Amino acid sequence: MCYTRPEGIGDTENGRMFRERFTVTGGDRTVSEVGIRVQKAAGTTELLWARLLHGFEVITFAVSAAGAVPVGSTSPRDLGTDSRWVVEALDESVTLEDGETYALEFSSSGRYLSWGIRKGTAFGYHPSTCFPDGEGEYSTDGTTWHSMLANGGQEHQTDVQCFLR
Repeated sequence: MCYTRPEGIGDTENGRMFRERFTVTGGDRTVSEVGIRVQKAAGTTELLWARLLHGFEVITFAVSAAGAVPVGSTSPRDLGTDSRWVVEALDESVTLEDGETYALEFSSSGRYLSWGIRKGTAFGYHPSTCFPDGEGEYSTDGTTWHSMLANGGQEHQTDVQCFLR
């Protein structure tokens, strides 16, 4: 079970969206799949979209059918109890270039929820034990982005539970 403040929840309700913005380090990487730990609100039948962007350019995307995502509670107190990892193929493999910044953006006209996870550095963990090259963000209009704040978190210290491989 997870309790977090609304700013720490990735939520697609009412046109909102969320993303992990990151800079590639350690060399170029070729990716062909996206994964996210997510759940949907009861009654959601719309698709969940994942778009990989470099600046404002959409490089590739993936779509998850609503049936692939479990239904779960939308209460912040219960968020996470019904979530699952959902993995989808990108429409094409992409090489992410070392030193470049990308965004993995999630949106839907239905309601999907994910939540931020705090980086361990706030608790004294060495930076090598977390993902220091990115941060979770949310938007209510698709233009202005704000840092996700997991419970008790600080700006730039929260990641979306997602991956590219």
